[in-house]
Amino acid sequence: ELAARTALLGLLCAAAGLAFLILGAVALRRSVLAPISRLRRSLEDGTEAPAVALDGGGEVDALARAVSVVTTRLGEDRDRAREAREALEREVALRTAAVADANARLTTELRQRHEIEEELRRAKERAEAASRAKSQFLASISHELRTPLNAVIGFAQLLERQTFGPLGDGRYVQYAGDIESSGSHLLEMINDILDIARIEAGELVLALYRTELAPLVRAARRNCAERAKHKRITIESRLAEAPIALDLDRARVVQVLDELLDNAIKHTPEGGAVTVMVAALSEGGAEVVIADTGIGLAANDVATALALFEQVDASFARRHQGAGLGLPLSQRLVDLHGGTLSITGAPGAGTIVRLVWPAPAAEAAA
Repeated sequence: ELAARTALLGLLCAAAGLAFLILGAVALRRSVLAPISRLRRSLEDGTEAPAVALDGGGEVDALARAVSVVTTRLGEDRDRAREAREALEREVALRTAAVADANARLTTELRQRHEIEEELRRAKERAEAASRAKSQFLASISHELRTPLNAVIGFAQLLERQTFGPLGDGRYVQYAGDIESSGSHLLEMINDILDIARIEAGELVLALYRTELAPLVRAARRNCAERAKHKRITIESRLAEAPIALDLDRARVVQVLDELLDNAIKHTPEGGAVTVMVAALSEGGAEVVIADTGIGLAANDVATALALFEQVDASFARRHQGAGLGLPLSQRLVDLHGGTLSITGAPGAGTIVRLVWPAPAAEAAA
């Protein structure tokens, strides 16, 4: 009986210990494990950490409170990060919209610029075509006029010289001379128009040869001597002592010098003077300066004088004849040689025309 009681008491003690362990486990689960489980889920889900209330003390309680504080701070940091991300997304959206708008404007501007460039290109082609047509027309009409005009001049010369016998009344001879003079002037004008048309069409080719400049100046002076003598104008030449040889088209250079000397004589009053100076340039090449004591040319009239079909004195009552072709043609012929033509002067103080001819190709290369 004592043994039975002892065994029963052991069983009761074991049952009581087991019950105590079960109650302790339940209390531990409720007070420690359950809050920790909730904290773990909040960390995994990213939700705000719940308030942790522990019944026990000690290290577990302190750990739970520390985890709760960290979780709360992490939640606050997540909120701030989410707000910063949303703000950044809004800024990126605004910037993206601005870039898209700028791209749209740029695309529109590029398209408009392309359309303008295309229109300018077409306008340039039309202008070039019109210029070519004009030049071809001028060249064609000039050729058509020169043939009969040469015949008129030739017959007028025959009548003036009375080649086949006297004409009778002396006025016929005078009239024939007037016809020859007027026809020659018209022929010169037609030749100038033809030359300009050929230059603008790129069809005028220079016949360049190594040529001394001084003989060309003397030839132009001889050509203008009669006109100068008629107005009692002296032509003085100041040529370089050493010969100056350049690559020139002889006929075209004499044509330019003739035009410039004739222009100087035309605008210089009776008893005046025209000076022609030729000098070598230190950098190679040479210059020809034609100065007169005529009416002079204002600086703002130089562009007009060098423009085609333009004249400084454009009135019908002007004193000098001409169509405004001589100076522009001379400038273009000098340009074809690679030189320059410049004009300076002042009203009442005469005009100075300066021609600069480039050095020969071999010297320029050296």
